[in-house]
Amino acid sequence: RAQGELEKAARAQGFKHIAFQFEPIAAALDYEQKVAREELALIVDMGGGTSDFSVVRVSPERARSTDRKGDILANRGIHIGGTDFDRLLSIAHVMPELGYLTPTKDGKRNLPASYFIDLATWQRINLV
Repeated sequence: RAQGELEKAARAQGFKHIAFQFEPIAAALDYEQKVAREELALIVDMGGGTSDFSVVRVSPERARSTDRKGDILANRGIHIGGTDFDRLLSIAHVMPELGYLTPTKDGKRNLPASYFIDLATWQRINLV
């Protein structure tokens, strides 16, 4: 459905020739131009909320083919992506340098964590 809507929008803008490619193949196209023989490539796509990993066959000969479905040899994803990874990395390594998990002056509790979590989360930075 999404592809159909995208094609419809492109046609409405005057595009005549519209072709779609599987995302792991599209990501490998630039690298594939540099290979001299057939290789297996690990394609990593870290999005905002997911990370996808694909093993793709690339070669100078395969680069000319329009049907590349058979070149995607394995594909798996996890529900942690660039945004999540960045936030977790920031909380673990940057926020402690700014006072995260630091005890209050009286030593009875830690500084409120929510400010540090917001600062490490791009869409919540404006709340700090």
